[in-house]
Amino acid sequence: MSGAALDRQGLRRFAPTLGLICLLALLAWLIPLSALYPRVEAWLQDGSQQLLARTQQFDDVLVVEIDEDSLAELLPYLGTWPYRRDIYAVLLDFLGEMQARTVFFDVLFLDARPGDAEFRAALARNRNAVLAASALRRPVAGKSDVDVLAALAWQPADAGRAQNLPATDWVSVALPSPLLDGAKSLPRIGLISLDHDADGVLRRIPLLHRTRGQYLPSAVLAAMYPGEQAPALALEEGRLRVGHATWDVDADGAIGLIYPANTHSVLTLPLATLVKAALGLPGHELDPTLFRDKAVFIGSTALFADRVNTPRGVMNGVHVLAIAYASLSKGIYLSPPRPALDLALVLLGMVPALMMPGAGGVRRSGLRPVSILLVLVLVITIILGLHLILLAWQQASGLGVPLALALGGGVLASVLAQRARAQAVSTAALTQAEAARAQLVQQQETVALVSHELKSPLATIDFTLQNLERVGSLPPNVVARHQKIRRASRRLLAMIDDNLTQDRLRQRGLSVGEQAFDLLDLIADVVRAAERSLIEVDHGDVAAVSVRGDREMLGVAFTNLVGNAIKYSPDDTPIHVDVALDRERVRVRVRDCGCGIAVGDQARIFEPYYRAQGTRQPGAGLGLALVRQIVTLHDGEIAVESAPGAGTTFSVSLPWRDMGVADVRE
Repeated sequence: MSGAALDRQGLRRFAPTLGLICLLALLAWLIPLSALYPRVEAWLQDGSQQLLARTQQFDDVLVVEIDEDSLAELLPYLGTWPYRRDIYAVLLDFLGEMQARTVFFDVLFLDARPGDAEFRAALARNRNAVLAASALRRPVAGKSDVDVLAALAWQPADAGRAQNLPATDWVSVALPSPLLDGAKSLPRIGLISLDHDADGVLRRIPLLHRTRGQYLPSAVLAAMYPGEQAPALALEEGRLRVGHATWDVDADGAIGLIYPANTHSVLTLPLATLVKAALGLPGHELDPTLFRDKAVFIGSTALFADRVNTPRGVMNGVHVLAIAYASLSKGIYLSPPRPALDLALVLLGMVPALMMPGAGGVRRSGLRPVSILLVLVLVITIILGLHLILLAWQQASGLGVPLALALGGGVLASVLAQRARAQAVSTAALTQAEAARAQLVQQQETVALVSHELKSPLATIDFTLQNLERVGSLPPNVVARHQKIRRASRRLLAMIDDNLTQDRLRQRGLSVGEQAFDLLDLIADVVRAAERSLIEVDHGDVAAVSVRGDREMLGVAFTNLVGNAIKYSPDDTPIHVDVALDRERVRVRVRDCGCGIAVGDQARIFEPYYRAQGTRQPGAGLGLALVRQIVTLHDGEIAVESAPGAGTTFSVSLPWRDMGVADVRE
């Protein structure tokens, strides 16, 4: 065979596999486009993270909670909320004295209020403060503050590649303008805007925001870099560099959050406790170590505070920011998925589908469904194991597409394998049946040939025995042997006739409309040919019954029935043959007074070569099988009624409607 022919043969062999791989690749592309997929993927990711979540205690972060109890407790000192801005100046100076590393105010100072001047002065004295700003999807009414925005922005190290930095884009930003206007040195700001997933759950937090071409840090990132000098931004090998630190971020400049297993992972302090200590109230002093070198997040946890849906439940926004800051400072975050790793998991998910019959070198009869299911379980286990290993290494990976391909392909492969095996079993059974049928036909032909060859010699032997019987004065011992030989020869002739009849039925079949004949005349011929004088025929007033069929075959059937009645009845008992008509059928009953047939044998006496237990009469067990076959071919029915010691009655029912005319004697 030439090389080109081998190549074509190999191509034809693997064409189904290549087509299946292309189909699976198309499905892998279409599955994420479905409306349900994001929720399923999010559910899988949340479950995986919860399985590997660790208990954390972030001691470098302190959350000062503006809660209901604090508002009520401070009412005599500060009045109602919102407070004058000079109280924040007092808190900022106090925290500066306590050597706090960063102080982030998770409060939007958008409108001018009393005490703004004092707060601006405190911000100028304490360069570790960070103010909150809010990013918006719509333009802000009023002045644009372009110059202020440019002064607050963090600049890329390479100005020519500024637009290539990964960031979350916004239309505008709501700035704390009352604290920025007139300030000699602008304080650091951090955006508190978060980008929730489609189901409203926060799983990622942006590090970098972009508006009007300017880059602004998130609250988390700004709190990590207190001071006057903003760090430079750069993109190095897909990683965002901020100063001397780098992070793996996605196209929106966001990182995946890894929430701790415990609810209370950061230190908390009520606002009332901090205010009383800052105001110097006696008995309310605080240990400086509570604040030293810590990032202090001041935000509301009261009823009017913002709530954030997370995979761990609903949390206050200030707690989410504090946990994100602490996690990021320790390098605990989830890197975005890598295409190569996701592709490897997708290819692994295709393995069960490649076990379909005819694909991947699998034979067309297919594997056992149990084997496919075991492989499916193994593949899913490997996918989940690799996903959890990557997650333990803080590497995100897609899970929905590989699992969908594995489950769908495995179930489909199992169903097709079951069908292929069923077809294979059916084909094998048909092949075996055809082989058995061919063997049976060959055996039948052999038996028919032998029977045909034996019939003439046996007929000659029987004719000679009949002539000897007519000779008188035979010795008694010769007479006994003569009778024994003749009985044996007649038995052999009967067996040969049965085999030849079967062969005739097999080769010729039966045409029901072959000829019309009188059934009563046929029965009379059968009775006359029988070697028994005590046979009573009763057909009532019916003079003739014309039926259509094969007269010779029906003659064989009734001859067998009458012959069986003679064989199994005492010589001095009569045989009754009754003929009756109804509107559609003629019924012939052959009744004897013999030994009867046991109930357990009656269901099998029509099977070929079956003989009832205890039968002593000679025979091959073919007669009744032939009778049923002949009657059935004439659209008739045969039944037996018998009991041990009570005789046997065989009933044959044949259709005669539209097949002849019954003459009733007047």
